[in-house]
Amino acid sequence: MIDFSKHGSVTVHDNVSKQGICVQFHPNTSEDLSKMVELLDAFLVQNNVERSILIQNSDRFPVPCVVIQGIFDEGDL
Repeated sequence: MIDFSKHGSVTVHDNVSKQGICVQFHPNTSEDLSKMVELLDAFLVQNNVERSILIQNSDRFPVPCVVIQGIFDEGDL
């Protein structure tokens, strides 16, 4: 399980994108956002899962967020 609590929290949206699940970040500070993305990336690399670019401005997606493409246990987030 990824522990984001030091830097903020995340919300998983499974109905936003047909390409995968959307992980929305709720960082404590603007500096924590990059740390949260780094934590997620470390987990995804270990599990051979890909993600989209970091979406920070969108009318369609909850921001900031990434879309994760691949099979893994959502409970890890």
